[in-house]
Amino acid sequence: MNFHFLILESLHFTKASFFGDRTRSIFFLILGIISGVLSLYHNAIPQIENFRIYWQIMYSCAIWGGLIILWLLTNTIIAGYMIRIFRDPAYPPSFDNVKSLIADGIIAEILILVWAVPALIWMFAFSYPFVQIALLVFLALMFPVSLFLYANTGNFAECLRISKILTVIQHTGWWRYLGTWCIAILCFLFAIVITGIFWFLITLFPSVPAILTSVIKYGIFGYVMLMFNIFFAGFFASVFRDA
Repeated sequence: MNFHFLILESLHFTKASFFGDRTRSIFFLILGIISGVLSLYHNAIPQIENFRIYWQIMYSCAIWGGLIILWLLTNTIIAGYMIRIFRDPAYPPSFDNVKSLIADGIIAEILILVWAVPALIWMFAFSYPFVQIALLVFLALMFPVSLFLYANTGNFAECLRISKILTVIQHTGWWRYLGTWCIAILCFLFAIVITGIFWFLITLFPSVPAILTSVIKYGIFGYVMLMFNIFFAGFFASVFRDA
């Protein structure tokens, strides 16, 4: 397996996804900003304490409910788009057929819960750090294959069968699969560094209002993390198909 070729292919895929089509580029920008700002809302709240709208935002159930729904919808769309990438990583998918996109996203989020709930239970059941780390690693190894199986079979039960997941990993090769994860982690750390650089550059402009600075900072975070998610899905899908 040529990791160098697959990495370049996945980077090209990510670039084409974000900048190959104007409409898709705008859509990704909006999704990234919304995802970042709403995911880190607790950091943005101190920036608006001196504004008159502070009490309205803090004590309005309607506003909080609307923000939660918007956050869930945004993450559902992103998850559904990742499913489409796992289904066919050759070309950047479109955002058409919204109902199907949201349905795939809901399934993907259910899969996250299915794998996360046992992890949380076992983490609280065992106080040994080694057991907790081992469990998290195991679940992390299962998750991409689970998404890949659902994307290509459409069978929810099939993507939860550990034996089926292990079969896919064996076809890929354990060392290749672990190598794929190592590369993905390095790319994630690189994305964090890029985000930190942007955040540092923003501090060089102290005249920018605090609330606008907050929106820009967390919007950049969401956009970069969205870019990583698209790369992650394209990279793993290419590795699985190449095997």
